[in-house]
Amino acid sequence: MTKYLLSIDNGLTNSKAVLFDTNGNEVAVSRRSFEVNSPHVGWVEANAETLWEKTVDCIREVIASAGIDAADIGGIGCCAYGNGAFFVAKDGKPSYPALGSNDNRAVEVAIRLSKSPESKRIIEINNTPIFSFQPAVIARWLKENEPEVYENTDWICACKDYINCKLTGNKMQERNDVSGAAFLDMQTREYSQELFDLFGVPEMMQKVAPLAEKSDSIVGTVTKEVAELTGLAEGTPVCAGMMDVAAGAIGCGVVDERYGCAIVGTWSIDEIVTDRFFKNATSTQVFAVGGKILTLNSGATSTGNLEWFVKQFGPLLKDTIAAKNQSIYDYLTEQAALIGPGGTNVIYLPYIGTPNAHPYGRAMFSNIHSSNSFTELIHALFEGITFEHKRNFDMLLEQGAKIPVLRLAGGGAKSAYWSQMFADVMNVPVEIVNVTEMSGMGASIAAGVGAGIFKSYEEAFASMIDTSKVFEPIKENTEKYLNRYKSWIATVNGMCEVWDKGGIALE
Repeated sequence: MTKYLLSIDNGLTNSKAVLFDTNGNEVAVSRRSFEVNSPHVGWVEANAETLWEKTVDCIREVIASAGIDAADIGGIGCCAYGNGAFFVAKDGKPSYPALGSNDNRAVEVAIRLSKSPESKRIIEINNTPIFSFQPAVIARWLKENEPEVYENTDWICACKDYINCKLTGNKMQERNDVSGAAFLDMQTREYSQELFDLFGVPEMMQKVAPLAEKSDSIVGTVTKEVAELTGLAEGTPVCAGMMDVAAGAIGCGVVDERYGCAIVGTWSIDEIVTDRFFKNATSTQVFAVGGKILTLNSGATSTGNLEWFVKQFGPLLKDTIAAKNQSIYDYLTEQAALIGPGGTNVIYLPYIGTPNAHPYGRAMFSNIHSSNSFTELIHALFEGITFEHKRNFDMLLEQGAKIPVLRLAGGGAKSAYWSQMFADVMNVPVEIVNVTEMSGMGASIAAGVGAGIFKSYEEAFASMIDTSKVFEPIKENTEKYLNRYKSWIATVNGMCEVWDKGGIALE
């Protein structure tokens, strides 16, 4: 009898395995960090084989720490960051480093394509603007700059497809991931030779794998070799999986127009699920549930800013943190909360990674006076990240989207202070789903549906998802934040004009 579902969730800097029971309880979690290299400004790459080794370690550890019989795991669901690219040669080994979704080496190619006559037709086919992190753009860069590597590459895939292949021995890809990666005709929901031609990489049609029917389709089972490596039971079904952003929506129970979903992680992911297309979204994807459309605006503009701040300034706070017996994140949140809504003139643009506001966008504090304090800088940082999430949603709201309730996920959802800020800034109730590993939950639910453990997503949600906390907007706070937002968005627009003129160089 099935008791458990296993998710494998690979992010930009870590691998993770999460074991859930069929009531949605997190039984065990295992994590491993892996090294990410940046040999040039804007480049973010890792070793694909190392990522697989870390994944194996996580699976082995999560089974051991839970003390379960692996035969009781009824299905495995993989999710991972979308975009970026993995490159596999004919011998099955990586032909090039794996690129993260925050890799920006192809920015000049993206700009050139965006200004080309082909751009209009590319967007018509895929319904997504051209970005440097899309695999087709990266492939064009590789073809131009590393032609031997491009020729030697037999398969270009997403992170979770690479892991699925390692688990089952089967090459496959699935529509959610490839639609968000700009290789799919969103009308036919199939690969498009015309699209590859327009990107200048017609050979890509031969460098992709067959598409799984659905994200919850079972695409293979755990091989004997992998069972011996990991402790999994041979024959355990593996579902196609999806991008972590889609998995996060499913893990929140967001599958229709009743909710929006904000994932406050390294990336700001702001998404809705509807029956129609929206213009100028960062990504338009075939959703895993009900044949609907997942539309999102995103950028590496969320908690990555906080992580950068901690890395750079945390050592200076070491003694203070030790004296207070707090984590540095709790300390910074406490300091930010000392400044009320509208309580500072300092503005922070959270473009520490890859923003969608402008391809040359960069993070910045501005409007600082000698009287401003450390606490104001921290408050401005939290506020700027939240405002960027609002900017992302506003681009959809302006086209008629409705977000009556926002469900919040990711690291930011762990903070009551930050969750209340989201409710006040967005001016809607914010619901927190009672699970830490949101994307892992979504991938596990898909595996449970695909393996027949649940008859439907509705049955799975009823069994596994619990919304435990709700933050209502406070009218007085909303008024103050929205007044601040006017200054913040004016700063963003002004800096876009500077970046348009090349006011800040990439290197």
